[in-house]
Amino acid sequence: MQIVIVEDNVRFAEQVIHTLNRFFTEKEEDAEICQMEGTELLEKLDEGLFCDVCLLDVEMPGMDGITLGQGIRKRSDRVRIVYLTAHERYAVPSYDVRAYGYILKGDYREKLPELLMRILEEEPELRDTMSSKSHMLEYCLSVMLGAGGEDGASVLEDGLLEKYIRLAGYMPEEAVYIPDDSLRQDGKLLFESFVLMDSETYMFHKAEWGEDVAFVGYPGGAGNGMMLYADNCYAVSAQSRHKDGAWKFVESFFTREWQEKITPNYAFSVDRDRFEQQLKHAEQVQWYTDRDGRQREAPVLTYDMNGEVVEVFAPRPEDTDSLRQMVEGARMIKRGDVEALRIVQEEAAYYFAGQKSLKEVADIIRNRMGLMAEERK
Repeated sequence: MQIVIVEDNVRFAEQVIHTLNRFFTEKEEDAEICQMEGTELLEKLDEGLFCDVCLLDVEMPGMDGITLGQGIRKRSDRVRIVYLTAHERYAVPSYDVRAYGYILKGDYREKLPELLMRILEEEPELRDTMSSKSHMLEYCLSVMLGAGGEDGASVLEDGLLEKYIRLAGYMPEEAVYIPDDSLRQDGKLLFESFVLMDSETYMFHKAEWGEDVAFVGYPGGAGNGMMLYADNCYAVSAQSRHKDGAWKFVESFFTREWQEKITPNYAFSVDRDRFEQQLKHAEQVQWYTDRDGRQREAPVLTYDMNGEVVEVFAPRPEDTDSLRQMVEGARMIKRGDVEALRIVQEEAAYYFAGQKSLKEVADIIRNRMGLMAEERK
């Protein structure tokens, strides 16, 4: 957790920092705590600093805490602003900046740990189910390569690099799978990245969220932001003495005969006609007769959500149309670049550690990526 303290009383600031350090040590949680002046904080936010919590005094020389809070809120909706003050009369003005908390200085030893505990209990829910900083940077690189050519040049220049690195900063160091499916339906899961292999998978994810879910693709990506993901990849070695035979083997997978062998609901076919057949097959509804003699639609699958059985039914024509548009609107292919990813991860680590600004890190990445592209020519 990233915490910034703005407090002109040096002695009180030291006491707060001591309380914070003791709290995070006892909870075995990582935290980065720093103290700075209000104007410096706003400048750092402009440069790309991210923080989870800002602990602000109200009465300070120069910029007061309410004005500072307004400046913070203009730059970020996510930062939790918490006021530590000796006066109750500022509680109402703090609502203007949508303050997360308001603690009287005389109560901070008791109230501050309680507030931090509440934040820690919220944090794991506001995540993707399996993403970490590294995963988010991989997504960034995939978008860069998918939308900007082999070196991702076009995307490097339009600010997306900075946005993805900033977003990665909010992710945990290690991916932690969250098995509680109810978080989706309770609106507590930030986003989710997954592979759609067939119509059944599409309907499953719609059912998981319990509402008309939005499939948005990767922000800034070409087309609709969706990526085509190859289930299997093959290559022919340059040293092979049987290149023609190897290539014929690879080509055989793209023939109509082979594509017809793909089972209706296992991975989308690259053949358009076969793809359409898969979509139509998935729409077929199966019926059964219940104990009362009534005809019921049979689910295509069922699964357990925290003890409750959820049924997933065959897609309707409007579902199929939406899925078709998603596939046809994809303009990127998921691919990786180990060297490029290493560059992004190495430099982004300085930003995550607070050692360099977002602008400094992004500029270095652009420079290194440019040099790498030149060396590959």
